[in-house]
Order: sequence, then C-alpha cells, then structure tokens
Amino acid sequence: MTAPMINVDIRGLIDAQQQLQLLALPVAKRRRLLNNASKRLRTRNTRRISAQSNLNGSPFAPRKQKSRRKMLRRLSTRLQVTRLSADAATLGWRQRRNERIAREHQLGLSTTVTTTRHGKRRSWKIDLPARDTLGADPQDIREIISTVLQQTLKSPR
Repeated sequence: MTAPMINVDIRGLIDAQQQLQLLALPVAKRRRLLNNASKRLRTRNTRRISAQSNLNGSPFAPRKQKSRRKMLRRLSTRLQVTRLSADAATLGWRQRRNERIAREHQLGLSTTVTTTRHGKRRSWKIDLPARDTLGADPQDIREIISTVLQQTLKSPR
C-alpha cells in the first residue's frame, strides 16, 4: 500500500538565478528550506480540506446520505512531513488507517463499511467520488518556494 504523496519537481518552477542560489546553499539550509516549504504546503492543504474544496476550487462531492457533518474532518490535522533530507521532503500520513482513507478519497475508490449494532454486524460497500486530499497547483508551489528561498537566503544561520 502506498500512501498518497505530493511529488513535485521545483526546478521548472523557479528561475535560473534562484536555482543557482539554491544549489549554493549548504545542506542544513537546504533541509530547512524544504522543511519550511513542506510545512507551508501542509497548511494550505489543511485549510483546503477544512473548507471542503478540491484543488481547482470546486466543492467536494456531497455525501449520498444527507449529513451536515464535514467530510475528512480529522484527516487534515494528521497530515505531516514524513521524510526529510537535504534533497527531498515527503508530505503524507504516518498512520496506515489515515493513509488508506486519504488514498480512497483521492482516487475515488470503493470501500467497505462495517458497523456493529445490538450485537449484529452489518457491512456494505460504498463507491467514493474522487476528492483532492493532497495536492498543489504550480502557482502555489512557485509562491511557497520563492518566499521560503528568499527567507532562507536572508537568514543569518
């Protein structure tokens, strides 16, 4: 089982001068830059999931049953930087259950729901519509990287 991840190559999204500055950074600063950028991306995704909207701004597909509860309520709070190095940062979920739920919603898969009530166990299958749980558009990435890169270049350490 692979977790939904954001895999972004920033080389095409920043200009040549910023690329050269990025290459000249020491390992510790590059790692800090990636950590800050991934945290900002996490914040944007958390806000978007809380607002119940997809990457393109459209609202999530509604539930089949008329419920007023928000979908994926606690999923966004568990989004975190799972791996970090000087060259790459991975944003995702550490717990398998959260990974599975996010993947099912991201890809629009079907899932089986099981409940127990009064000692009786019931199961049924649900076909989920695709909802963007994780992602970024090129404009967001460009803004995040340029802001964080400028802050990192100007920081004393």
